Amino acid sequence: MTLHHHDESTPDARQRVRSEYESYPATLSNILASSSHVATSSSSRIVIHVIGASAEAELTRGLTEKNDTPDALVRDYADALVKLAERYGISDIELYFIGPDCTTFQMEQPLQTLDKKQLGTLHVTAIHGLYHEQAKALSTPDSVIMFQPGFTVPDYDWSDSLKCVRDCTPFLLISNTEMEAIADA
Repeated sequence: MTLHHHDESTPDARQRVRSEYESYPATLSNILASSSHVATSSSSRIVIHVIGASAEAELTRGLTEKNDTPDALVRDYADALVKLAERYGISDIELYFIGPDCTTFQMEQPLQTLDKKQLGTLHVTAIHGLYHEQAKALSTPDSVIMFQPGFTVPDYDWSDSLKCVRDCTPFLLISNTEMEAIADA
């Protein structure tokens, strides 16, 4: 992401950039909440694979502070996903981020409401690698998600990774614009 004609050191500019990056957790939560398969699931555990994850997108907090660590990022996802857990009675969410531009870490964070009621645990695993090389070692997903996959960009070849997604697995694509979504579909 590039800021045009903004001084990145000003609080307003930093907040605008941060809010764009923090929208990944909120978007993930909203898209899952509106997905019918979560509502009809009888399981108290869901597994989500985010394919093509990047340290510069899904795994960043924007213009990072010196003290930003993966645990701050995982807290952002837990805060965003707690409403989903509460709404559908989910006690465990396994969230896997897999991508060649991904950092590697594994963490857990309680899924806690604002009044400190613990609903369960968010388990986050980030893996540096290609999905088709990692998929067999991961828990079977209830949903597969891609943020701005760029299927129409010739530089990206997703065919091997897409072949790893089991039939009938809900596959959610998230794009920045309606035109990108139409092109990717």
